[in-house]
Amino acid sequence: MKIDENMLCPVCNAKLFTDEVAFCPECGAPHHKQCYLNLGHCAYEEFHGTKNQWQPPKIEPPQESVPKTEEKTEIPPEFQGRVNQMPNAKENPFFKANGIEKDEDIGGETAESIAKFVGYNALRYINVFRKFATKKSKVNWNWVAFFLPEFWLISRKCYPQALLVSFASILYSVFNSLAMQNPEIMAFVQSGVVTKNVESIAFVLFALSIGCLLIKFIVAMFGDFLYKKKVYSTISQMKSEGTVSEIDFMQKGGVNLMLPMVLYFGINIVSTIITYLF
Repeated sequence: MKIDENMLCPVCNAKLFTDEVAFCPECGAPHHKQCYLNLGHCAYEEFHGTKNQWQPPKIEPPQESVPKTEEKTEIPPEFQGRVNQMPNAKENPFFKANGIEKDEDIGGETAESIAKFVGYNALRYINVFRKFATKKSKVNWNWVAFFLPEFWLISRKCYPQALLVSFASILYSVFNSLAMQNPEIMAFVQSGVVTKNVESIAFVLFALSIGCLLIKFIVAMFGDFLYKKKVYSTISQMKSEGTVSEIDFMQKGGVNLMLPMVLYFGINIVSTIITYLF
């Protein structure tokens, strides 16, 4: 039997060495030769044949060190395309390339949090939000919001505002369709005959057109500030709930390009149904 360097003689309690060890012929317990001879028997003789009989110590093989692997958050399939585009300071040169400090405070939130939440076109919104914070302004012109107000709002997940603007679009579309079906309007188109009803309908159409145009101007001027409030309030809520992983930023922020398409068909379907019913 191999002698472990930490084994002690059961008689003198000193360390054992291979060249001067005697083993008990019955249980195999190691002793110093001289100690065994002096004692005349095994130090564990009284335990022979019992469950307490001496047993050689179990030597466990050294465990191989396994390098720790970083736990990776499983990325849902619908967000796979956005992972490599996330403005992440560790993996993406977004901040360095644009001369932005990721820890820069912009009105109460860091540039890194804003960039992660906004996703696409993050640089523009960081600069706009910085402008709001430094100049204490709420106005910034947004051409996309002017031409496509409801679709821009819903793509940025501002759902209540998008539905409100969509209602105005549906109202105008329905009234315009009904007006074009009016016999007096059709007579006016064909012969140019103007009646009081034609004047009334034209006035309402004009008022609705001005109203829709006014809505476009309002969304274009104040849409970015409205979006800033959504971004900051959502990030604050995420922090309070402890949901600030990359996936959480993707799910609650970013751009959804499918929703504008759904909204477009929804507006047309609703307008057609209402027009048909009336």
